[in-house]
Amino acid sequence: MLPTVLAVVVTASTLMTFPGSRLELLLGLLLGYVAIFAVFTGGTSLNETGHVLASSRRLERDATGGFGVVRERGEVKWGKSSYVAVAGGRRLFSPYFTELASVPGFWRHFDRLMPGRYVFELLPESGLVLHAEPAAHAEHNAHVEHAEPAERHERDVSQPAESALDAALLAAFRNRPADRALNRVGRASRAQRWRLFVTYAWLLILLPGLGIGAWVSRTKPVEAPTTGGWLGVLVLVAFSGFVLQLLVRVVLDLFEGRVESKVGRTTFRFGKTDATGSIDGRSFTLSNKQARALFALPRYRVYFFRRTRRVAGAEAGRHPSV
Repeated sequence: MLPTVLAVVVTASTLMTFPGSRLELLLGLLLGYVAIFAVFTGGTSLNETGHVLASSRRLERDATGGFGVVRERGEVKWGKSSYVAVAGGRRLFSPYFTELASVPGFWRHFDRLMPGRYVFELLPESGLVLHAEPAAHAEHNAHVEHAEPAERHERDVSQPAESALDAALLAAFRNRPADRALNRVGRASRAQRWRLFVTYAWLLILLPGLGIGAWVSRTKPVEAPTTGGWLGVLVLVAFSGFVLQLLVRVVLDLFEGRVESKVGRTTFRFGKTDATGSIDGRSFTLSNKQARALFALPRYRVYFFRRTRRVAGAEAGRHPSV
């Protein structure tokens, strides 16, 4: 949202105040957009590029050793912004366990695997994972073969895996079990409402500034009417209206504290920082990293505020109490 706001402000202010020719105006706008792009993407690009280059150098050492494969025990858990695989005190990477396999910078995201303990087959120097198997899988199969039918049915449910997924989803949305319990009865916790306020706190700063700017700038087009000046005023007025109605929805959600839920297969459209999710045509918004927490299973129950549709939490759709 922030890059979009800045782009609108830069466009409107340039149209109203730029004294040069149309070519100079166009160049000024392009420079503004480039600066916004550099600020919001430069750090991420450098970080991901650096990781890819380091992995490439370690893969060369694996090639020197004949690409020998080793087995290591580790786990998949929720990191700062995605599911990550850890073994022997280091983070692993692989193009085979992420929905974003076409981007090497995301090869450290293991969003296709359920959280839990695993046995990884990997290249020792680089940590490139070729195969992953739940650590309890072989032991579980051995128990099932010798178990009675009723006992076999009970053991088919992997309690450690479910606990690991519950813990990961709570961590991804910064919730506690008490927050989830409130969501199940249609209420948002105090912490979830506070996070909603923090998410939209920029409205409290932006709306007064836009209102004052639209009021003050209206005098210039009247004194010296130009197409660019009137267009700039219209853009500011329209954007101020959008911000105002969004602020009203946020305030109502904060005071009511009500959440709705939807269970089913989740689909996403990713933006720069936020994603728009959908379940059976019902849409909601959440951060990109929270959306990446909902890849391991086909079905989730997602809890979101009634008016802003901002996601407050999620849990596995197969949970017995849902």
